[in-house]
Amino acid sequence: MLEHLILRTERGLCNRLRAIASAKRICAMTGARCTIVWDWGDYGALFDEDDEWISPSQLEEWERGNRLAGYHRMRHLGENEGGDRANRRIPTRSHSGIILTSCFFFNAFDEPLLDARKGEHVVLPWLPRLHPHIWETVDTFRRTNFRAPTAGIHMRRTDHEAAKLRAPDEAYIKVADRLVNDGYLLFLATDNSDSVEMMQRRYGSKVISRPKSSAMRQRWPRTESHPTDVIDDMVDLWLLAVCDFVIGSARSSFSSIATLLNGSSKCKVIDEAHGYRALVRSYLPTRFRFGVATIAPNPEAIFGLAPGMACAGLARNNGADPDLLAAFERLLAETAPTLTTNPVSVMDKPDASVSGNRHDYVSFAPYYWPNPASSDGMPYVRRDGQFNPEVFRQNADRLRLERMACGSLSMALCYRFTRDERYAQCAARQLRIWFVDPETCMTPHLEFSQVIPGHARGRSFGIIDGYYLLSAFDAAGILSGTRWWSSSDQQALVAWAEKYLTWLRTSDHGQKERAAKNNHGTIYDLQVVHLALLIGDRNLARQVAREARVRRIAAQIRPDGSQSRELARPESFRYSQYNLRALFRLAICAEHAGVDLWHYQTGDGGGIRKALDFLLDHLAHPERGWPEPGATKDSGFGWVLRQAERVYQDCRYREARDKRAEAYPLMSDLFGVSSFRI
Repeated sequence: MLEHLILRTERGLCNRLRAIASAKRICAMTGARCTIVWDWGDYGALFDEDDEWISPSQLEEWERGNRLAGYHRMRHLGENEGGDRANRRIPTRSHSGIILTSCFFFNAFDEPLLDARKGEHVVLPWLPRLHPHIWETVDTFRRTNFRAPTAGIHMRRTDHEAAKLRAPDEAYIKVADRLVNDGYLLFLATDNSDSVEMMQRRYGSKVISRPKSSAMRQRWPRTESHPTDVIDDMVDLWLLAVCDFVIGSARSSFSSIATLLNGSSKCKVIDEAHGYRALVRSYLPTRFRFGVATIAPNPEAIFGLAPGMACAGLARNNGADPDLLAAFERLLAETAPTLTTNPVSVMDKPDASVSGNRHDYVSFAPYYWPNPASSDGMPYVRRDGQFNPEVFRQNADRLRLERMACGSLSMALCYRFTRDERYAQCAARQLRIWFVDPETCMTPHLEFSQVIPGHARGRSFGIIDGYYLLSAFDAAGILSGTRWWSSSDQQALVAWAEKYLTWLRTSDHGQKERAAKNNHGTIYDLQVVHLALLIGDRNLARQVAREARVRRIAAQIRPDGSQSRELARPESFRYSQYNLRALFRLAICAEHAGVDLWHYQTGDGGGIRKALDFLLDHLAHPERGWPEPGATKDSGFGWVLRQAERVYQDCRYREARDKRAEAYPLMSDLFGVSSFRI
């Protein structure tokens, strides 16, 4: 039975509030101790509660002191981690200690499944109360300014164009015109000064807006803690709650919690979904809808995409495929904000203390922690499966690499579907900064990847970080032939890839990783085959792909389909899915080299398909106890099922995908360009 729940909150204010309310509710039900990890200033100065809270640094001290050994770790952030559009539940009966990172409503495994809206109503009584001094600010502002019936309006503009597509200015103006004519004042809560100026120009003194202490600076995503931002947001939230009713923004947790706190039946959320989807359809080029579009002038340069898929895979039901439209909607919403962000580079590190050269890629070993038995924490000790957040420190490039690779791929896809030149321009600029420009480019090796603090060099295991690079290479392939990505750009990228491939095959790190018997070995082969295809060495690609039949498939997959090396890991189900995804990626690259790994079987029946069926069989029979309740699932498994359906022409794989609660189509799911999130 649950005895202690540690909640790490992330993302925006209202994401955190509903997670806190969920944790307090579950702990009240079970009698468990609840500890909230809060990184936005003094929790006790914000809320009038007796909640136990600690800072992230205190949590790290607990980890170093080995106080959290045996705690079950969960995440509710990504969709396959119990995120949006998923049923978020935690195993209160099977674990005594849980460390949960979440930004959503969640409940217990033995409760009925609830959708997000019903869940928010359930946790409403557990939302933390405002601290009296903040409530005094709210009440004073209300008494001074709400001189007549007042409607609250929340205009979400944190993600700029994506938010405006779902809840455009025109939609707010249409509602506000009617409200002002009916005699209402308008209290405007927004994170965008342009929206305030627009509304004040139109309605003058009828618009009430509270000046922000933080001067309306960019408030999301937060890269550091600004306590004044938090207080400003909380005051706005509770001012909306005391309005007569609230007009909110589509898909905004802030609007959702504001309407929940307000409680009026007149509350409304502006969501022009139909208009938005019409706009999505309008983005699809005519030749796309008539089934003759190509994803790039040279589709065979995209080795993360199965041969022939560049044309046939994109022409789906004249552009009316609901999966396609939903995937494109999500792609556009997630990618549009990146148009206003700066590209990243390995040169963004504050110093070159690890390698002596800021051009070198640096990352830190994720499962190593300070030694609790020594005053300086040295030597670091390994805790397999326990991810140390220090890996994302400022002098590490891991997040920069992920942002570069996944971001450039998403922007390249957006360009090919919208023909909006801004996406191609931004993607090409990012690729040039990382691979081409001598002032900012990364050196083509991973000598300092997954460094253990206290050691001078990285480890062979760090080669797995190179997995992300393949997305960037595919992004370049998608952009090929455009005016933003020239032939000289492509030649420079290929030259970089050739140097990196040479390092992979000749360095000590590379030789050790080639000999690895688990997912590390699979991903090493995947990189070599992909790189060999990119530089035009088909003989090498064919050789490594053929050797993978014995070296990877036969060595890793048992006759029953289980993967012995991955079963030995603490999160064995996720690692089994993860290695299978890597094998699928390798099989796609092997297709380009003329090698069939999909149908290869060992003498006793082991093979890629058998490994997939093994996992699906266990997912269909949870009573067997594996994966255990709350086990983390790999974020790319929906893509695996789509590829299995394509290759094996078996409806079971589509049915399995349709049954997965977290299944929500990604553009990469539909067209095979995997985003390589590790």
